[in-house]
Amino acid sequence: MKGFISRKLFFDDNLEHGQAGNNLEHGQEGNNLEHCQEDNNLEHGQEDNNLEYRQEETQSHFSESARSHSSFSARSYSRFSARYHSITQTWLHSTGQPSSYSADLVQPHTEVKSVPVRSKFASYHVYQRSWDKSVVFSSGKDALVFISIVKVKAIELGVKVYALCLMDNHIHMLVRVRDKSSLHRFVTDYTSWFAKVYNKRHQRIGMLFSSPFGRSYKRTDKYVRNCISYINNNPVEAGKTSNIEEYVWNLFSFGKSSHPHSEALDLSRSRKCIRFCCRVLRAEFGRGRYLSYELLDEVFSKTDKREAVQLVDYILNLYNPLDFSAINSLYGNLDKASLAINSNTGSEYDIAEDDSI
Repeated sequence: MKGFISRKLFFDDNLEHGQAGNNLEHGQEGNNLEHCQEDNNLEHGQEDNNLEYRQEETQSHFSESARSHSSFSARSYSRFSARYHSITQTWLHSTGQPSSYSADLVQPHTEVKSVPVRSKFASYHVYQRSWDKSVVFSSGKDALVFISIVKVKAIELGVKVYALCLMDNHIHMLVRVRDKSSLHRFVTDYTSWFAKVYNKRHQRIGMLFSSPFGRSYKRTDKYVRNCISYINNNPVEAGKTSNIEEYVWNLFSFGKSSHPHSEALDLSRSRKCIRFCCRVLRAEFGRGRYLSYELLDEVFSKTDKREAVQLVDYILNLYNPLDFSAINSLYGNLDKASLAINSNTGSEYDIAEDDSI
């Protein structure tokens, strides 16, 4: 089976103009993540540092304000501070889901300002291959569903993605995470989510990717830049494209344009059904939902070939998980990044299996 690399990727799915389909509805129930959402509490004894940080920051701010107020005596301040802490703790425990509260508070469904690579966080190169080396991404819809799941989980878990490349039967990704246990949860979450919907779609059972996954820790900015070059040049080395910007599924070209592989989608002049599809896609993203195969079937049933390519760019721009501000901080700007990556294919000799899963 051939992969999805050519621009014919959507037309193998019989996306003919005028193909019948049910009307899209806002807030589709079929896209609910209820069947595969997991408890946001961190596993393996990891504490919810985001929530504790915000509590300590809030209490510290209150403490400074209280001390500076002339009407407070030392004893009054001590009593009031203790009372404030008690009320805060009681309210948080009464919610029943402090971890979910923290995720919503600290990680809204918008791009969070990036931090430099030099931080307490760790960068890892993640590598996954299909368990029998068969083609996984046989159509563009497979890739779109996978990328949307990665985006949703990255926002939920506070993971930054520096590089991503989907090949026919394997995946490369460079991510920045809090620690190794956070990496495990991120990879296992998006892998299990995707395997579930993929197996249902293609009427198969069993595991999709080999386990354990491959991973390599990147200690310095130099190793991170070298890894970014290696990941983005995978399709170039495989002879699929001549440069990294031509390849759709490494998403790098979206750093410079919202429609790098198609004409600009002018919604003011588009057909009514296309405008409606875009509203539904934005609504799904705003609710923190990944894209289902059923939704994509419905969306692309309403398009001709030109509109289908435009919608692919629209979806990838909307759900792109790459942190371009972090890439800018590593290279100076995207033009320098593009020149450096195209000039150096990079290498990876230190990928090890993660045997702790």
